[in-house]
Amino acid sequence: MTLRLQKKIEQILSNSSSPIDYEQIAVELADKGMIHPFGVMPRRQICSIIENAIIQAADRCPFVKTYPGVYIARAIASPGQLRAAKKALLPEMNFNKTGIITCYGPMWSRDRIIWTPKPQIFGCQYQESPKIDFAKQIGIYALHSEDGTPVYIDYTLEKMLGECLYGHTEDRLSGRWDRFSFYGLLPINEEGSFGPLPSECKIEDVMASMRSIIVEVSQPRATRRYFDYFSTLLFVQWRNPEVEAKRELDTYFRKLLQ
Repeated sequence: MTLRLQKKIEQILSNSSSPIDYEQIAVELADKGMIHPFGVMPRRQICSIIENAIIQAADRCPFVKTYPGVYIARAIASPGQLRAAKKALLPEMNFNKTGIITCYGPMWSRDRIIWTPKPQIFGCQYQESPKIDFAKQIGIYALHSEDGTPVYIDYTLEKMLGECLYGHTEDRLSGRWDRFSFYGLLPINEEGSFGPLPSECKIEDVMASMRSIIVEVSQPRATRRYFDYFSTLLFVQWRNPEVEAKRELDTYFRKLLQ
């Protein structure tokens, strides 16, 4: 299975005359309809496959790392890129750089959810990737107004994410938010289910997570995102055909009434 996935990555890199990062590899795999076999977290899977291949095969590896997270096919790499890669230290991929956060979904639309006391909140890394129901995640969430301004931030505890968000469709905040973001803590298994919370974590992982959440929510102009593989945890909202059809119908009738 891994070898087949490696061949797909190799195909994308072979068609690029310059180095590209793992996100662009994932985008091109999705565009070609080849992303589904990479599972629920394809960006992380792509990184792991390439990094492990580099470690195991060394100079025989079809991939060359030119920068953290950026790669080129060995067959088209320049002599300078090959020399630089040979001298570089290539440690195994360490996803702990993302802290204790296991997934995040920024600025998801409230009206793309069918709200019930136990809603389904589906997301995916690409629309062609397997979807996950994040309603049972726990962690930190933010409610945003239509223009993206945060209006409320809290964390899940006794209730899970779906129940917490549903509560805000009926409480004093109901008319103040149109979007929501979440930062999950439960590990995601290969099949898309959630595992238990780790029994312990390091203080540096907690601090890295806090920084990432603050940067994502507040978007400070002077803060630059350092390379930490945080984007491997990014999920977009799944477009539910049932909800999309209702949205289109509502839009149609609103136009008729104008």
